[in-house]
Amino acid sequence: MSLLSQITRLAHRLSRWFAWSGVIVLMAGVCITTADVALRKTINFSIPGTVDITQLTVMVCAFTAIPYAFATQGHVAVAILTERLSSAGQLVAQLWAALLSAGLMAAVTWYGSDTALREWSYGDMSLTIGIPKIWYWLPLVVGSALSTLVCVLAAARHFAALFCGASTAELPAATAMTAE
Repeated sequence: MSLLSQITRLAHRLSRWFAWSGVIVLMAGVCITTADVALRKTINFSIPGTVDITQLTVMVCAFTAIPYAFATQGHVAVAILTERLSSAGQLVAQLWAALLSAGLMAAVTWYGSDTALREWSYGDMSLTIGIPKIWYWLPLVVGSALSTLVCVLAAARHFAALFCGASTAELPAATAMTAE
């Protein structure tokens, strides 16, 4: 197994674990929100900070799921033009998409890191229960960084298939990672 295959498998496993952890965090937020609504309707009691907690859990889930979507090619794609291309043309399109995605996610990581560090240095907190704002930014930064890695690995896979003559059967396919 090549080094690219090993790194890709590790990144895909990490992205799957990361996505599941985000789903678990979101489920906890859903339970808290449901309990808050039920308590308000039945005994007129509200759980303090439900909005802060819900916002945090949604941020965690969204940015922990994005790397997995890249790893499994689970994003919505419009194939009207690319399906008419030859297999080499499709590889070129996939290579460009992976490179553009890696660039976008690298920019999100860079600018998100800058903002996260600023929020941390200011000591900003959520308004209701005082959750440090850095906790809202960490999932964005870490998820975007992992997304960048997954996109770079996809670009490397497409590059190898296109220019190095590697067959796609020899390369770690994104869909094969979900079966492990």
